[in-house]
Amino acid sequence: MRTHMRRRKHSAFTLVELLVVIAIIGILIGMLLPAVQAVRAAARNTVCKNNMRQIGLAMHNYAGTRKGELPWTSHAGDDQSWLVTLQPFIENVNSMRACPEDEQTAEWLQEQPGQGTSYLINELVANDRLDGSVTNLNGLRSTHGLVVMFERSDRSAVTNDHVHCGSFYLPFRVEQNLVWTFLELEIAPDRHAGTANYLFADGHVSGISDSTLRAWTEQDVTDGTNFAQPNSAGIYRF
Repeated sequence: MRTHMRRRKHSAFTLVELLVVIAIIGILIGMLLPAVQAVRAAARNTVCKNNMRQIGLAMHNYAGTRKGELPWTSHAGDDQSWLVTLQPFIENVNSMRACPEDEQTAEWLQEQPGQGTSYLINELVANDRLDGSVTNLNGLRSTHGLVVMFERSDRSAVTNDHVHCGSFYLPFRVEQNLVWTFLELEIAPDRHAGTANYLFADGHVSGISDSTLRAWTEQDVTDGTNFAQPNSAGIYRF
């Protein structure tokens, strides 16, 4: 009987052993959590890229039915915005326009479905009244190097549908070194861990780091070019 009792006594965890186990579990969770978060972030990034690819495909299908003409911005009328005119070419149109990393999309998806977007079109391919614009796909000399869709900045209104690319390098912004400050008001260059996704005119999507995009703008200031202007010498390849 005594031998049996001693065995039962020795088989139990002591308080110190229990605390050690809890500490080890805590360390393992602390080590695994960043990896889990990174996997989730990568998954959200993949969804965002897929959304932009679907939008790009819709843009090409739209242009194919209109002799190459690209969709317009809301300046042509609310019912003429690409948010409206591309709807017949996109399945699940509301969710397709929402980046999972854009915290504001939950609000507009719930309250005003179809009225907002995480993505903004380059106005220079969507407004033929602007200097330097080319609004027909067939008129673009370089479709691989021209950004046509950006991720929207949290500081840009949810109802916006375009980026004012023609205003990136206004003289007073260049003189006062405000180009990057203005750009960040409209687009989110670091939404995905220091990068953002960009849709190009040929339909491909690339993730570009904020440091690379900033280097482009600095080079533009030096050369007097604009990476977002169709057929500009400032279109960069990477």
